[in-house]
Amino acid sequence: MEQSDEHESDANLISLAENALSQADPITALEYCETVLNRSPENVEALFLAGEACREIGSFEDGAACFQRVVDLSPGCSEAWSALAAIHFDYVEFPRARREALRAIRIDAHNPEAHHIRGMLRERDGDVH
Repeated sequence: MEQSDEHESDANLISLAENALSQADPITALEYCETVLNRSPENVEALFLAGEACREIGSFEDGAACFQRVVDLSPGCSEAWSALAAIHFDYVEFPRARREALRAIRIDAHNPEAHHIRGMLRERDGDVH
């Protein structure tokens, strides 16, 4: 029973983190995620939301670490691949950003962030028709 309560609590905290992000409060969202991750370090939802919160507060290296952990645990998470691509694009790591954006698109052909990054990379390379 205790494990079920903890899982329910994690789900509630993740919901609160999502709400905090939607209310433009990434610090609070990150606090909720850290509480979950202290108990469940491989909670993919909490890692992803923590990555989003880190991006919003400008902590891009921490955000990249969260997203990298997400793709390590869940390689089919297109959104995490595109988030990594966006961070690496901003860090002028274009080959890596290209690989990550293409990976995101292979997983989900309709991922808008991945297509946006890919378009910026193509424009940068002069490959726009």
